[in-house]
Formats: sequence, C-alpha cells, structure tokens
Amino acid sequence: MINYYAILQVDPRADRAVIQSAYRTLMKDLRKHPDFGGDIKEAQLINEAYEHLSDPAKKRVFDNRMRYWQSKNSSSHRIKYVRCEECNTLNRVADGTQNRTGSARCGKCRSGLFTGVRREPSYPDRLQKLIQNLEARKWVRMPHGDSFYDYSVQSTFFLKNFIYIKHIQTLSPQNIRQFIDEFCRTLSRAISPVGHYFVILADKVEYSACILQELKRRAGMLSGWSFGVIVPVDIARETVFLSHINAHRHPQDILCLNEYIFDYSEKNF
Repeated sequence: MINYYAILQVDPRADRAVIQSAYRTLMKDLRKHPDFGGDIKEAQLINEAYEHLSDPAKKRVFDNRMRYWQSKNSSSHRIKYVRCEECNTLNRVADGTQNRTGSARCGKCRSGLFTGVRREPSYPDRLQKLIQNLEARKWVRMPHGDSFYDYSVQSTFFLKNFIYIKHIQTLSPQNIRQFIDEFCRTLSRAISPVGHYFVILADKVEYSACILQELKRRAGMLSGWSFGVIVPVDIARETVFLSHINAHRHPQDILCLNEYIFDYSEKNF
C-alpha cells in the first residue's frame, strides 16, 4: 500500500495547512515539479498524495485503509527464517522479535538467535565519529567556541570555512526559529566571503518539508558576503537534508555527512 504521508513527508496528525505547505515545498522549492526538471511519475505520485490528504473525506478513507493495512502487516503477522549461528539450524520466527526483550531462541540448541545484533550508536558516538572524520580532513576545533553549539570547527585549507554542530531531541516547526535566530547572529558576525555550515543532529525531524521551507524563508533574508548551509540530520531515519543560504557550492565534507554519521563498522562495537 502506498503511504501518502511518507510521500509528502508529513505526520499523520498534520493539519491541512501543513499538508499544503509540504506539497508546495516538494513541488516548487525542492523542484519535484516537471516544469523545474522533476520526474513526471514522481510528481504524479505527489499530486495523488496531496489529493487524498487535502480532502477531509478522502483522508478519512485513507486513514482507515492505512490502519487496516498496518494491523494486517504488523510484525507479529510476518514470519522470517533465521539460521542459528551455533548449530546452523533454520528457525521460523516472527519478524521484529530481535527488537523485543527476551529474543527468540533456537529450537534445537536453545541459543539466542539475535545475540550478534549490534547496538545502535548513541549521539556521543555519532558526534565523535563526525569530529574524527572532519579532523582527518584538516578541520580543527575553534579555540573560542560558541556556547550555543556542541562543537565548532574550522578548515585549515584554502578559505576559512566553519562548521557548527548542535544536537537536539526533536526538530520541529515550533523550535526551528530558535536555531535560525542563532544562525543569523552567527552569520552577522562574519565579514569575510567564506562558508558557514550549521549541522543539527536531531533524534527526529518532524514535518521535514515544512522545516526546509521555514529554513529557506527565514534564512533567505540574510544578505552580505557570507553564505551558509543549514544541514538538519534526522538520526532516526538516517536522513540528511540541505538548506542553502546564498550558497553556490559547499565543501565535499558536507556531502560526506551521511557517511560520517551513519556508516559504522562492526569492529567499533
């Protein structure tokens, strides 16, 4: 079943205004519309999602179908096969068992089937990996960091580019203004034509399309020599977004953020 909420990147509790805003952001600002070079099939899917979610009657029908589909396809109804690492026996278990306490055991030798599953890295782990990768690319910690940010680094090559890192639990339309105001104050202190990059490591980004729209609307008011790129990172969905402020390009390190933050090897744990 097609999840229209996922297509528009909105929460099922989103109201009509949020849905409209998400639709406009996708089609215009993120250039999904064919007139801006977007894919026709993808644009048709976005239009279909908007048609169903913007109409209250159609939205109720879709919500009922979605609840039925989710209950029918819940993890307790799906079965998968897991091979025991101890005795090599193939076991039939309910999907999602490894996420619950007291995970399944082998029917033959009674060994735990999911003992080898690695833990999810915590925020300090992710931050440390990000800093290590930046330092390997000749980024160094700023001697006089701003107390608002968890970490601030600057490049030692070519022009002095800066990266400011902040972690929060949830990035939402309600608290994004606080961050934008802080970014504006940081940029207003800069007078050289360099890059300023603001990385928000959020455990969860709510209404991501609206967040990007608000970032562009507020930060787009900035003018001057300096430019910046605001990068919200949704740790839960392992997604990196980019929102430019008068930015014509950004260093390769920003493009590698996904690799820096989410690419963990087994030997680290």
